[in-house]
Amino acid sequence: MGVVAHQRIDPVTLRAESRRGRRRPAALPRWVRQAWGTCWAAGPRDLLATLVPQFVATVVLAALLPLVRTLLHVLVDDAGGDRLTRATVPLFLLAVVGLAAGVASAVQGQRQKVLGEVVQRHVWGRFLDVSARVDLTHYDTPEFFERLERVRLNALTRPLAVVQGLVGVAGGAVGLVAVVVAVWAVAPIALVLLVPVPVLLLVARRGGRQEFEFAVQHAPALRLRAYLQSTLTDRATASEVRSYGLATDLRGRWDAASEEWIGAVRRHARRRTRTILAGELLTALVAAGLLVAVVAAIDAGRLSVAQAGAVAVAVPLLANRSRQFVRGVGAILESGLFLDDLTDFHATPVEPEAHDGPAVGPLEVLRVQDVSFRFASGTQALRGVDLDVRAGEVVALVGENGSGKSTLAKVVAGLHRPSGGVVTWNGVDVAGLPPAAVRRQVAVMFQDFAHWQLPAVDNIAFGDVERAHRGDGDVGPGVEGAAREAGAWEFLAGLPAGLDTPLSAERPGGTELSGGQWQRVALARALFRGSGLLILDEPSAALDARAEAELFTTVRTATRGRAVLLITHRLANVRDADRIHVLRDGVVDDVGTHEELLRRGGHYAALYDLQARAFRTSSAAVTGDGETRADPSGTRGW
Repeated sequence: MGVVAHQRIDPVTLRAESRRGRRRPAALPRWVRQAWGTCWAAGPRDLLATLVPQFVATVVLAALLPLVRTLLHVLVDDAGGDRLTRATVPLFLLAVVGLAAGVASAVQGQRQKVLGEVVQRHVWGRFLDVSARVDLTHYDTPEFFERLERVRLNALTRPLAVVQGLVGVAGGAVGLVAVVVAVWAVAPIALVLLVPVPVLLLVARRGGRQEFEFAVQHAPALRLRAYLQSTLTDRATASEVRSYGLATDLRGRWDAASEEWIGAVRRHARRRTRTILAGELLTALVAAGLLVAVVAAIDAGRLSVAQAGAVAVAVPLLANRSRQFVRGVGAILESGLFLDDLTDFHATPVEPEAHDGPAVGPLEVLRVQDVSFRFASGTQALRGVDLDVRAGEVVALVGENGSGKSTLAKVVAGLHRPSGGVVTWNGVDVAGLPPAAVRRQVAVMFQDFAHWQLPAVDNIAFGDVERAHRGDGDVGPGVEGAAREAGAWEFLAGLPAGLDTPLSAERPGGTELSGGQWQRVALARALFRGSGLLILDEPSAALDARAEAELFTTVRTATRGRAVLLITHRLANVRDADRIHVLRDGVVDDVGTHEELLRRGGHYAALYDLQARAFRTSSAAVTGDGETRADPSGTRGW
């Protein structure tokens, strides 16, 4: 089987960004300012601690030229007196300069590592702030997800590259000035080595654009390879890989993806090598021409041996500082478009904090009026939905898969903004309220709830982190109470370290729970929140009939006085609900109590009869007498 097709990328946008980079000569100063601002915001002291040794090393090395010229003049050109005595001072100063340069370089290298980590933390922090607070619907748009993945793939490496580039530009610029001044004083002819610098900058600019294009074009292939690696090593897929004998096939796909990636890297490396060699060839030709000119000047008597020695020292110094400056510019150019990518991502609108707006009180009545919702893909999930939920009521949402139940629950929970219609909380339009403030009054147990690989106490306390923090970390009594209400206390208390046991076999000292146990932990998390509206999305999907009956008995007791929005496929669980909304293709098909809906004989009655007949058939097969022994789901319902 071949490699799965890559995710779509946007080559039009890529080409536009590349051309934009070519056409804007002011891009480099802007990127330098951006890089400096990022480093300064991350750690001003660390930035200065990195730059100061760099400047010291640069200035100290520039002093080599006059010292070498003085020493050679004493040893070669000056024929009088005790040469060794007169050479003592220059030799001592040369030793001091070498020591100072070595110490400064060592200190600068270590400080640069620290700065790189500080900048990395800063950039990742901003990235996480945005990704965790953007509207949930952004994750349904391929453009946002591709940008998020591209930024995430480069967030770990680009900050350090920016730091190195900024240090290189700063140190290279100061070094060039210092060396140029020294060279001008002792051997002006060596300044011809500056001729290739503009060409090298153009080469660096082209190289940066090539790196950005390569990263964008091949990011999907890299993500595919990483995904295949995880499927072969992840505990969650290990059983299925072995059950279906997928190891060979997945390994083959990984090999193919790796071969495609390595081939792309090879082609990119050849292209970059040609670009770099062109600049190096020009530099070599200029250096060779300089050496020829120096030899000719010595032969003609226009250049002394001391001056020639100074030129010999100036050539590598000037070349190194030029390369350092060019490499720094190249690193920023290479990262520039990624910095733009990161800046654009940071500009993504995020939701306000809960305190940035009017307070939201406990729920009295939540009203959904003529609400519709359309996903970014264009799929219409809800159309003209009306729903009321009051304190102390149990309202059920039932319907087949894809009918819009979970989408409506997310609209009620404040996770999705409706495309049309109005949702009011105690008579106030939630569109004018901070989403976080509304969610603070809602507890949700999703069907695909999170399995946190953290201690059991955190898995429950995450239901209300503000409450946990207010308790100065002592959340044991509240967590225990929620666990008891959810029927999770007995098995959690029996874990090796009790509530401090990590709920993952992948963690040291951790353990794994069954699906039903995880469901009770998720329910405990929702109950710990203590909010006025509790949304339960298939709360008993992983439970057997007896455990399901016990769970609903517990939930009925624990949720008295709260508003409950219950989503379930098992219709016997909603018989005692105050109202049942039957959804069909995103529309409320019918509303009523269990008895009213059965009497009307609509879609709900048909679904209920289908489940009842299936249960009667299975019950008859067990008892052998064809009699009905229990409700369709084996539970008593609400």
